[in-house]
Amino acid sequence: MERRDFLKTSILTVFSLYGFSKTMPCFAGSDISVADEALAGRYVFTGVYYSIIEDGRVAMPDVFSRQLLEESVVLVVPERNSSVMVFPEESPEWKGIRQMIHEANKENLTIFQEHAEIDSNGAFYLSDRIIEYAGISEPSIAVTGRGYAIEIIRSEHQV
Repeated sequence: MERRDFLKTSILTVFSLYGFSKTMPCFAGSDISVADEALAGRYVFTGVYYSIIEDGRVAMPDVFSRQLLEESVVLVVPERNSSVMVFPEESPEWKGIRQMIHEANKENLTIFQEHAEIDSNGAFYLSDRIIEYAGISEPSIAVTGRGYAIEIIRSEHQV
């Protein structure tokens, strides 16, 4: 597995295998504590939707934007990956991911993160830096619900 896919795959695998328990295994044998309210069901994202990046703005699918309306999200791109992971900033799941990223930084894994705001139209801005770091060169994207996160990847599907 390429190093650039390692963190994203690790995050998704850990949560699918262990869910959110009081402690979870992490990098280098560390355990991290996760908030008790994780898995409370506030944010659950599922499905694949197609959109475009227009002037750096991404219109979220209606089903996602209703959950995130006027909230802050954290955009995470591990190791020049080909996707952007989007986490609601106030979610207990993000607190666990943030701890995983902190541990990953100790292992010299490069993880880029940036905050964004979901506006009243259900859209947010992807900076040029995020687009370049994630390698999303096409305006067509797929917005995929991954349970507690949203993944944005380039797509050949035309909207």
